[in-house]
Amino acid sequence: MEKQIYIEKPDGFFGYIVGHFFIDCVCGNFLGSHFEVEGDPEFTDTLQSTMNLYKSQSNRKTKHTLYMNSSLFVDRLSEIQLEGKVLNVICNSCNKKFPFTLDRYHKLRKEIFFQDGKI
Repeated sequence: MEKQIYIEKPDGFFGYIVGHFFIDCVCGNFLGSHFEVEGDPEFTDTLQSTMNLYKSQSNRKTKHTLYMNSSLFVDRLSEIQLEGKVLNVICNSCNKKFPFTLDRYHKLRKEIFFQDGKI
């Protein structure tokens, strides 16, 4: 069994499994997610195409709201941050938005690893 570390927040679970970042929405229906870059539909379309390609290669596409290589997620957040925008990960089941900036991601990551004793 793969080791996972995570924290529980009011809107869901956030964690890591073998170098992959995951979100499990509090709604409990893990039918994946889609993305929205606030104020930039063109970048949203480009990002969604990249993410769809990645998701098609993942065997966990229906086990989590989001399951993505953490390096790829950070890379995309870095691109979006340069534009001063926010990335919304949107649950396909309940449409709950999980807004991310690079700063929010790193704070969440530290919290997850601190709780697990890795920091």
